[in-house]
Amino acid sequence: SGLRARPLWTERYVCVDRSSRRGASATEACSPPTLATNALIATPSGSPTREVFDAWFAAAGISPTVSIEVDHREALLALVDAGCGAVIVPASVASAAGGSRRRIRPLDPPVERRIDIVFRPGASTPSAERFLELAVELSSQVDRGD
Repeated sequence: SGLRARPLWTERYVCVDRSSRRGASATEACSPPTLATNALIATPSGSPTREVFDAWFAAAGISPTVSIEVDHREALLALVDAGCGAVIVPASVASAAGGSRRRIRPLDPPVERRIDIVFRPGASTPSAERFLELAVELSSQVDRGD
């Protein structure tokens, strides 16, 4: 195929829910059995985030019930803020717009994904070469929600 992939960064997934009280612990990790007892919000089946969601629960032998499916990232967090349930999202999504009563907690076991840029080496235009350079350069500045 002649394509190459260059790693840009590794991003972790987190659980986001609405805390029941101010100052609730954001350090307590979410485990599949614990999270499965909540109303769950998820992206539609077949989406990359849903594949992570399904695999994480399946590895623990759990088939969770999804209460709400929504395709828009902004809507996921708005539903959490409204108290509709908990969601698993990339940390960068969770940290993009924090709600005042929102908890962002690590997953246990943790889940990460590698973000790559895929390109065809050699026969690139100067613009394509510069784009690749910028992608690599700017990847160090991405807010991964750490």
